[in-house]
Amino acid sequence: MACEQTEKMATAYSGGELGPQEALRYEQHLLECGACTAEVASIAALDRSLRTMRTHFQPSPEFTARFMAQSGRKTTAPKRRRWFSSFSLPVLSTLSAVAIIVLALLSVFAWRQAQSRQLLAEVSDIHAATLASSNPVDIVSTNRHVVKPWFEGKLPFAFNVPELANTGFSLDGGRVIYLRQEPGAELVLHYGLHRLSIFIFQDGPAFSRAISGIHDGAFHVEMRRQNGLIFFIIGDLDKDVFRKLGTAFAAAQ
Repeated sequence: MACEQTEKMATAYSGGELGPQEALRYEQHLLECGACTAEVASIAALDRSLRTMRTHFQPSPEFTARFMAQSGRKTTAPKRRRWFSSFSLPVLSTLSAVAIIVLALLSVFAWRQAQSRQLLAEVSDIHAATLASSNPVDIVSTNRHVVKPWFEGKLPFAFNVPELANTGFSLDGGRVIYLRQEPGAELVLHYGLHRLSIFIFQDGPAFSRAISGIHDGAFHVEMRRQNGLIFFIIGDLDKDVFRKLGTAFAAAQ
């Protein structure tokens, strides 16, 4: 994605033309802008290439002496370069570019984690409301052949409910819910004395940053994707139990 600061600031930053405060502000911007990060890395790569070319194609002393003799000018011994002018600056440029890219990637990862945490909080709120409600479902039935047809015409997608006999899980019923303005199904089950919810939605941009295996201290969330659907299983059970149920639902689709 283009950024209006890319052309204006990247060259000045790479050339050391920005003041300390301005450079600090731009470095903060680089943590959030992939376009500018890529531009700075490109400039650093070009600088390395130019330095390499200058080293590889520098005229020999014999050529320099012959040219100066023909032009009637005296030759002077080339000044000895300091080691840091020919070595450390390219290395520092490379390290700076790598550090910027790493920081940008870490920033993106942290942002995705935060987005997923926010989604977890929304799912947890719905499940908590279910636990607190005296009427948590709109269709009360332990029969999957009754619960599944009830959702037909109420959702823009269809899903299957697996056979739960001999799994330790029992179906209590279900209802239609909305998460991030997307309609979905909530199935309420119990496992012993534990009650858990399974949220089923049509997979799409609203859930693109969902991460599985998250625990917020009260509930564990297991996420599965299958055939264009996304499943969130939430409750206070062990994660291995959740994986078993998630596998059963994914296999039924």
